[in-house]
Amino acid sequence: MVPRPGGPVASIGDDDRIGGETRMNDRQFRILAVLLGVIGLLLLAILVWLALGGDEGGTAVGTSTTAAVSSTDPADPSTTTLLVTSTTATPTTATSTTSSTTSTSTTSTSTTTTTVAPLVLEADGIGAVDFGADPDTAIAYATAALGPPKRDSGWIDSFSGYGTCPPPVVRGVEWGGPADWYGFVLLFTQAATSYQPAGVPHLFGYYYIDGTDPAGLGTPEAIFIGSSIADAQAAYPGLQLFDDEVFGTTWRVDDDPSDDAILYGSASGTDPADIIETINGGVTCGE
Repeated sequence: MVPRPGGPVASIGDDDRIGGETRMNDRQFRILAVLLGVIGLLLLAILVWLALGGDEGGTAVGTSTTAAVSSTDPADPSTTTLLVTSTTATPTTATSTTSSTTSTSTTSTSTTTTTVAPLVLEADGIGAVDFGADPDTAIAYATAALGPPKRDSGWIDSFSGYGTCPPPVVRGVEWGGPADWYGFVLLFTQAATSYQPAGVPHLFGYYYIDGTDPAGLGTPEAIFIGSSIADAQAAYPGLQLFDDEVFGTTWRVDDDPSDDAILYGSASGTDPADIIETINGGVTCGE
């Protein structure tokens, strides 16, 4: 039945009820939206936590954030406040501590001293230094074995106390022997030999005349000053013996007459029991 104009009008109480129901529905909607938002935040936090590895044996150190969500009805002085605590987990990597044993190694440093053995007197040089070597090389080698030389004559006239040497000059570097003489001498020349051309200073011979200073010098075949003629003949089947009015008895070994490599010296005589008195090598010098 349609009301007539001017008929009864709804009371204020009815409007309050209807309006009250409307306001109640709006508030419930807002609370529901807040709850859904909170649930979304929690789900997001869980997803972040899972994406970062979760609690993989470590301790999750998180940041706790409290969000205050307010629901206020402008028509209602009362305010509904919902506290939402969101925990964001920060993954930590479990640290495995490995105990390592440090081994202390002690390194022993050994010092090796290299020395040159007593010079070996050969037909073509002294030990590792052959005739033809430059003076510095030969002198350094002999010094390593015998110590510093006693005297260095420098370049002097080829006719000297060393004999009549190849001209024009000769140089003698001496070791040992008595005060006014030597026991061992290296001889250098600038004359042409089978080892070097003229003008090139080089080792071309040696004299060893004193078996006590320096001591122990001998040939590769173990012939020393004091060895017997019999021993020398056994060591060198081609050994030759000469008696000379000026030089007395001499011995000589020359395996290759085409070069200047030669071993020779003086002896006390030609009998097998006689002994070797000096050992010389190379061209050397005449009387």
